[in-house]
Amino acid sequence: MRAPEEIEEPALPFPVRKEVRPGRAVHLYPLELPKDSELLLVSAGSVESIGCSLEARAQSGWTTLASATGRQAQFEVPLEKAQYRLRLWSLDERGGSVRLRADALAPTHVTESQLKSGASLRPLGGRAVAALAVDLERPGVFRLRDPGVRLRYSNGVGIPTDDAHEVLLATGTKLWVVADVAGGALSPTRRGWGPDAANAAPKVQASRLVLPAGDVLPLSLPGDRPVTVDLEHKTGGPVLAVVRSLADVPHEVIKEAGAPFQKTAVAMAIDPASARAAISAALKPGSPTAVVWTPTRSDVRLQQWSFEAPAMESGAWGRWGDALRGISARSFELPSGRKRIRVALGEASVAVLSMGDAVESVHWAGGETFEETIDGESTRLTLLHTRQEQDEFTVEILPLEGALGEVTATSPYERFQSTAGTLRIPIRSGDPPSSTAGTSAGFGEAGAATRTLHVRGAVHEGTFLGADGRVARGNDVPLAPGGGTLIIPHGTGWVLAWISSGEDAPGLWGSHDLGSATPVKTPARIPLRGPVTSLHVDTGGPAVLHFRSGAPHVTRLARAGAPTEVDVHPSGSVLDVFLPEGTAEITLRALGGATLSGSAELTASLVTPIGEGLGPEVVLPSGSTHFFSFTVNREGRVGIGVRADSDVVNALLQDGRGKKLGAGVVQMPLLAQGTYLLALTVPPDRAPVRARPALAGVTPPDTGPPADVIRRYLEMESKGKPEDQR
Repeated sequence: MRAPEEIEEPALPFPVRKEVRPGRAVHLYPLELPKDSELLLVSAGSVESIGCSLEARAQSGWTTLASATGRQAQFEVPLEKAQYRLRLWSLDERGGSVRLRADALAPTHVTESQLKSGASLRPLGGRAVAALAVDLERPGVFRLRDPGVRLRYSNGVGIPTDDAHEVLLATGTKLWVVADVAGGALSPTRRGWGPDAANAAPKVQASRLVLPAGDVLPLSLPGDRPVTVDLEHKTGGPVLAVVRSLADVPHEVIKEAGAPFQKTAVAMAIDPASARAAISAALKPGSPTAVVWTPTRSDVRLQQWSFEAPAMESGAWGRWGDALRGISARSFELPSGRKRIRVALGEASVAVLSMGDAVESVHWAGGETFEETIDGESTRLTLLHTRQEQDEFTVEILPLEGALGEVTATSPYERFQSTAGTLRIPIRSGDPPSSTAGTSAGFGEAGAATRTLHVRGAVHEGTFLGADGRVARGNDVPLAPGGGTLIIPHGTGWVLAWISSGEDAPGLWGSHDLGSATPVKTPARIPLRGPVTSLHVDTGGPAVLHFRSGAPHVTRLARAGAPTEVDVHPSGSVLDVFLPEGTAEITLRALGGATLSGSAELTASLVTPIGEGLGPEVVLPSGSTHFFSFTVNREGRVGIGVRADSDVVNALLQDGRGKKLGAGVVQMPLLAQGTYLLALTVPPDRAPVRARPALAGVTPPDTGPPADVIRRYLEMESKGKPEDQR
């Protein structure tokens, strides 16, 4: 299809009253806006379907602010000092006439107090539209009294108006309210809005919404701008607020009314099960507000609790506990210095760690019983209880020698956990916070991050709360500039977290000197000594390297044609990798500051070529892997399967250099022309298994006649046709 031609037109002076015929082209009209204009009104009408949009000049080029299509296309947009242009086109391309009209006007301004009492909409000169601008004291949510007419509103420059419903979301300090006019006043008619019998300008009346304790407020968040909600606070004690979403990860911060705001997720807790709820707290607020946002447009529900100011209690070293009764708060003064704090709380309880009244972290599990461990220097622990039924709690405080448990660009977190629970670990990336933090461009995206945060060991995945408001979940997540907090639910065993940059992983090796590698030819059995050991392995040609070691350690594998691979082996390593050049360098580091022990076994095996259909049978001993190779002659879907006498076999598809492409005993990948590897593996705790690989689609199907038809014709040719034998 041919892209439509774009035609640069002369600038449009205001007011615009123009008739154009767009035809098959897209017409671009620069706008010469009047001085001090504040609200742009655009309408385009035709007997055919047309499109009209407003664009503004940005650093990266032109960006679309508003767009409308149909036989009547119109929009209203508050303006700022910028370059604007209109884009006009015909969807039908029939060459019909389009009536284009645009005005840039300055509506009457009223105060928040006047809005609360009721402010009249004033018609704008020469247009069947009435509007007003409201100067607010600060951002907030406003409850709209039914005006009896259809209203539209915008809460920021460059944001087109939208229908006003029961509440108005003011994400800034201005609101623009617009309605259609006929005969000087507004009134609903069967086909739209017509003259009011009383010919009186209607009033817009809205008051700031304050969310009472215990109430739930539904909100439709815009996704790119935070929404501020005032919280009722009559008790003088802590305030707790939770926001729940059905569609996206919600965020929330409690701050003082009018105080500066920056998106942050550090002093917030996320529901670890679904990540669809977030909670935050303030210990001694004056006029609290909850600021909530989501990465995309989402419907959320906000609820708050207020507590009486608790008396300060003593929180001693060691283990202690008690009960929480009713909706209440208890506050404990903690011993000074570095400490490890472990809290176990009931399902309706929230823990807040702070330095005095300044909140450092909030701990919660989405309404489930939980246990969490935190290293730090907090001076106060506050427990908040959100239901009438009683819940027990247990706290353990131990002095902490040496450095706090954290992750930096040059040092990992690695500890053996003797019990299951949840860890909260500070992440120090070494990078300054993103300059776009607090804006939609810098939120929820990983484009600015150049490093990756990794989690391994007795964990399923971690949740990263970035200092700039980003939230990410997984075992390998982009690290936001400025660092943040890592929350890891874990079982018993080693837990490791580190930062890598590209193929390098200095955060996992710390200050250890890798030293020179010891040459090793397979097969070999090498004793492991010291904190770090490096081996230069040679298999004598392209082969599969099998590396086995029983001691817990970290491995770093470097081979030709593939990125460096770093992994953690809490109970010993099992590596099976294809070496296209027959050489690799393996470095091992002991965990927890210990020294390596035991030995490493290195063997090599050749790759077995296979083709279309069922491949050869192999016997896979416990913990072993066998590699097969096959060639795809043309791009297409290839069926991969495994026939085995046990379902414990796993299949891993790799490219010709050993890069992972897919996993599973049944696969149907789209493969380009080239050579691929298929590795069949049996876990180390299972008995030997007989297995055969199977391929379908590697060899293109024959497009000729079936073989039996060809054979029949050949037999007829050799004997002569029946009619020739008469």
